[in-house]
This record gives sequence, C-alpha cells and structure tokens, in this order.
Amino acid sequence: FIINKKYKIVYEGYLEDGFPKGYGKYSLLEEGKFYEGIWDKNLLLGIETWKDSTVYVGEFKNNKKNGIGMYRWPDGTIYSGEWKNDTMEGYCYIRYEDNRKYEGQMMNGLKHGYGEFTWKSTRKYFGHYLNDLKDGFGIYIWNIKTFEVYSGFWNKGKMEGIGMTIKDDRKRYGKWSRGEKIEKI
Repeated sequence: FIINKKYKIVYEGYLEDGFPKGYGKYSLLEEGKFYEGIWDKNLLLGIETWKDSTVYVGEFKNNKKNGIGMYRWPDGTIYSGEWKNDTMEGYCYIRYEDNRKYEGQMMNGLKHGYGEFTWKSTRKYFGHYLNDLKDGFGIYIWNIKTFEVYSGFWNKGKMEGIGMTIKDDRKRYGKWSRGEKIEKI
C-alpha cells in the first residue's frame, strides 16, 4: 500500500522491488483516474475509469491503452477494437449513443481506410475514409428500402468525380464536383 500525498496517488496491491506486481489498484486522485488490474511494473491488463463514468477495459503497454480494448463514453457510445499508444488505431466497431454504427479501420483516432457506417434510419455508406471523411471509392445508400444509391468517388466527404445514381430502377451516370452533379454522362 503506497500513498504519495504530494501527487495525490494511491496504490493498493503487492510490490516487488518497489514496483506494482500482480493484482492492484492505482488512483490518481487529482486527475480523477482510477486503474485496476494486473501489473508487472506497468499495467498490463485492466480497467481505467474516470469520475465522469468513462471506462476503458483492455490491454495496456507502458501504462497506455495498447492492444485490444473497449472504451465507453458517458453518453453511452462504445468503441471496441484496437489501440496503439492511447489512440484508437486499427480495426474497430463503434456503436454511438443514437444507434449509428461504424465498423472498419481507424488511424490516429479517425476513420481511415475501408469502413461501413450505418445510420439508425435506412441510410448506409460503405467505402473508403481519409481522416474521418468519405474519400476514394464508396457507395452511399440514401434509402435501403427503395434502393436509392450513389456509387462513385468521394473527396473530403463530398461526391467528386465520376459516379452513378440509382433511383426508381434507373441508372444515371454523371460527374460531380464538391457534392453537386455538374454533368450528365
């Protein structure tokens, strides 16, 4: 059991050579962060909680979220997936508080690479992302029931370049710029 009054740190658990070893609890009282889990000098596997009810459960490396883990924000949004140096990085699944869903790649905490985003209504996008925006080839379905679709290229979140729309079983080809159709093909 260690208490550091200067930095308001409390550790409850076994120590070996002055470092946490095995199961233990670590509290950073001033920051409102609490850790519980398996230690070998640093936390390896455990739970990180905050005063605002944010929770992370998963793997750690050098006291940072690293490996596979689940993160829940106070609003109920849940991220399940890969972490690297405290950042969402790699393959993941996100369920937002309003039941929107994202499954795909993340880089530096942003959607990046291939992903599928589903809104709670009848809309869905599957394609490429760059820095959290649709970018590259992708298919956007406005209405799954009536199959209203745009299939084509995106740039910074807007339809850009050659694409095709399908509505009422009719295909229409065109060229888009900044999200607006500028030419029929």
